[in-house]
Amino acid sequence: MYKPDGQAERRWHVRLGRLPLPEMKMIQHAAGVKFGQFQQGLMAGGVDELQALLWVYLRREHPTLRVEDVKFVLDEVQLQQDKDEIAEEIRVLEEDLPDLDPAERAAGLAMLRVQLRDAPDAPGKAPEAASTPAVPAPPAETPVVLPPVVAPAGPGADPMTAGAPAAATTPAPGL
Repeated sequence: MYKPDGQAERRWHVRLGRLPLPEMKMIQHAAGVKFGQFQQGLMAGGVDELQALLWVYLRREHPTLRVEDVKFVLDEVQLQQDKDEIAEEIRVLEEDLPDLDPAERAAGLAMLRVQLRDAPDAPGKAPEAASTPAVPAPPAETPVVLPPVVAPAGPGADPMTAGAPAAATTPAPGL
């Protein structure tokens, strides 16, 4: 997400593995590192990598934009992984890194699971259903009888209705 002061917010779904070769080369040149190092630097918060990535996406709208013209403050740019991306990282930690220290694995999994809870759904994917099943409503033909409401008694109460039922009970329609 990119939201410069006084301008409209822009969002892109970044899939680094789906970038065309010319854009990967532009990123390498702009960031001054190989593409694999770029990915690591981006995840580590490298501002050169962030500027290069932002430049490539902005160039899609403004083809003459130069990398040195892409200026921002960190609060204007946010990288956020979607649920599918985080789930893949969890899978890798659980299955593909057998030599990882168990304490590091546990810490990484805990952090990723917290991120997964708040992450947006992947674009084009329906939001996941709540994991807690809903309480079923009673069948439509079952009347719901409410207890009688008794008018209050005491100082300031109407002496004609104090202690008397306030209304008759009726079945709730449609429940």
